[in-house]
Amino acid sequence: MFFGTKSKGFCVEIGEHTALVARLSQPEAPILIEELKELSLGDAAALAEYIGQMEGKGPTGYALAKCGVYPPRRVVRRQTLDLKRVKEPAYFNEILAQQFRIEPEKYTVRVLNSADGSEYDAVKATQKEVLFCGVPSDDIISTQDKLLEMGVYPECL
Repeated sequence: MFFGTKSKGFCVEIGEHTALVARLSQPEAPILIEELKELSLGDAAALAEYIGQMEGKGPTGYALAKCGVYPPRRVVRRQTLDLKRVKEPAYFNEILAQQFRIEPEKYTVRVLNSADGSEYDAVKATQKEVLFCGVPSDDIISTQDKLLEMGVYPECL
């Protein structure tokens, strides 16, 4: 696997029907958006060609990018936790199954602090308000496959 050069920052946002592609002046802050383009997800070959031209790499390379995705079956829910039960191994799965009516084993879920978006630490368990953010594992795999077809290797998703 060959990777594109890291001279420019690169971001891709995948929605239901479109991809938003941004070339940045550099990968770290402070950044300047040099080019922004919205493309249809229906034509993967055209997307791959555009990304290849944008990065200036050959047809065998991948562009390393930070990627944002918005799958239709995503879960973003605020929840008040019972701090006495947070350390129970099955507590979060119980919330997913009973409150949100999703199958925990089919989803990849992260619990975040609602105040600042950092990952929730169940060991400390000092904050009651949290966000459950998740997506079906199958959707993650299909999104990663789409990105690879486009010539994008996700640095983070």
